[in-house]
Amino acid sequence: INALSNFLGQTSKEDIVEIYMATHGYVGLDGRLYYICHDTDVDNLKGTGFSDDDFTEILSQDVNAGKVIIYMDTCHAGLSGLSDLYAKRDIGVINVNRRINQLSAAISKSKNGVAKFSASSANGFSLEDSKLNGGVFTHWLIRGLNGGANANNDEWVNATELENYLRRNVIKVTNGQQTPKAT
Repeated sequence: INALSNFLGQTSKEDIVEIYMATHGYVGLDGRLYYICHDTDVDNLKGTGFSDDDFTEILSQDVNAGKVIIYMDTCHAGLSGLSDLYAKRDIGVINVNRRINQLSAAISKSKNGVAKFSASSANGFSLEDSKLNGGVFTHWLIRGLNGGANANNDEWVNATELENYLRRNVIKVTNGQQTPKAT
């Protein structure tokens, strides 16, 4: 968290910051949303987790950039052993996606020039595909940013083109099981 905060604190109004996050979302016993990192201990979320509160604080206070673009391939359906914890606390998977989208919407409102692309809608999932070697959203995001989304062939991919490209391809490949969202 300190490294991210320090790095982003060095930005200026002329900078464009792009943040890509691919992780699992998890609602802790304290009701807060946490992003599960490689070293997160779910039994010690406050000590080892990266909460949405931490992320929001960093983005709202430490980023001086004129434009911020956030790509969130955040899923939770594949968390091994945690589905029982959701059931015990009556926290459904829809709740996690709703919290993630609420966070992203709050970030978008707090910062001028913020665009956010998320892998799914509030009641959706972020799916992986072994043929793509990872997340469906991430696969099409990379292809889109590399020019696949450039619908008008003007050498630039704008937000509308990327949103349309992601929606069309992710929905098609997942047979409607996943719907990306842009704000």
